Amino acid sequence: MKHLLPLVLALALLLPGFALAHPDYDRHFRKSAKRFFALAVDWRWFKAQAMAESSLDPLAVSRAGARGLMQLMPFTSREVSRKLGVFDLPFDPRLNILMGVAYDRKLWDFWHAPRTRRERLMLVFASYNAGPGNLLKAQKLAERKGLCSRTWECLAPMLGRVTGGHAQETKGYVWKVLKYFNEFIWLRKK
Repeated sequence: MKHLLPLVLALALLLPGFALAHPDYDRHFRKSAKRFFALAVDWRWFKAQAMAESSLDPLAVSRAGARGLMQLMPFTSREVSRKLGVFDLPFDPRLNILMGVAYDRKLWDFWHAPRTRRERLMLVFASYNAGPGNLLKAQKLAERKGLCSRTWECLAPMLGRVTGGHAQETKGYVWKVLKYFNEFIWLRKK
């Protein structure tokens, strides 16, 4: 039985539910959400985003070169750190969360047209993954076709015509953020 304890602990660390309940970075998500969104957006959206980005791995590096918990691309990381007046330390969890949520705020302001908070967030997350310019192109394409162009559900089918196969990644990403957020809400109710 003693020999099983390390195995059980290792599995607990690897299971997604562990990361969902793991509070190590929660204070950084709370602080950053409060700083950039006041009370307008629940901080758990940003933790859900980091789960979708890196599974809360502060040392994560993507094939494309995105780094840290929030998987910021080097150019974006430098730009945001300069604007905030902080060091560009992508593997520092506190700074990476701060920069990621600050960038989310920039995207939030970009999608300023009237829509529900949840719809705006879906566009923020889709833009974070695919780039705001690509989402804007999808929106214009939908408008030219006389289709709905205000919601993520309307833009998602158009995104494939803009980004090709990468659209599936973005759709999956937005779905994962939503899934993790809903799991955080469920865990809170337990």
